[in-house]
Amino acid sequence: MNALKAAQEYAKRGWATFPVHGVVNGECTCGKVDCPNKGKHPATPNGLHAATKDPAALDMLFYKPGFNIGLACGPASGVFVLDIDGEEGEAALNGHPIPPTLTHLTGRSRHLLFAYPENKKISNSTSQIGPKLEIRGDGGYIVVAPSIHANGTKYRFENISVPPAEPPEWLVKKATKKKR
Repeated sequence: MNALKAAQEYAKRGWATFPVHGVVNGECTCGKVDCPNKGKHPATPNGLHAATKDPAALDMLFYKPGFNIGLACGPASGVFVLDIDGEEGEAALNGHPIPPTLTHLTGRSRHLLFAYPENKKISNSTSQIGPKLEIRGDGGYIVVAPSIHANGTKYRFENISVPPAEPPEWLVKKATKKKR
């Protein structure tokens, strides 16, 4: 499935998406030889603010072959993400219970997608939950399937038919805790 078709399918799920530069022959489609964020940065001038569920707008946004797909997190798509980076991230979960939920596999980590809670604000964070555990919420995004990671791995959903679960209370509590 190409990026446009996938973005249109995601729109049917109520997810807002936008094009992200892709990786073709090991190089970022942005054209920068030493791109520090290969295949992960927005391909639109206004970044994730271009995210939409509108099929006609998606047709115009995904005009170039090789784009990856960015999924806007937060209220725009009704989801937030716990990004678990490798073995260190898995260990940092410290046995906290995780309900079965939609799981997305990346080039180096896994994303657990949860339903965005009503009357709460889930912001982005990099270490508030624990080491190698990141939150992508309001104002954040993740790159999703069928995108290609800079290491050549194809992003994929492990269980696309499983809907995003209600988040566990411990996760919401930590994700909404005020930062010092």
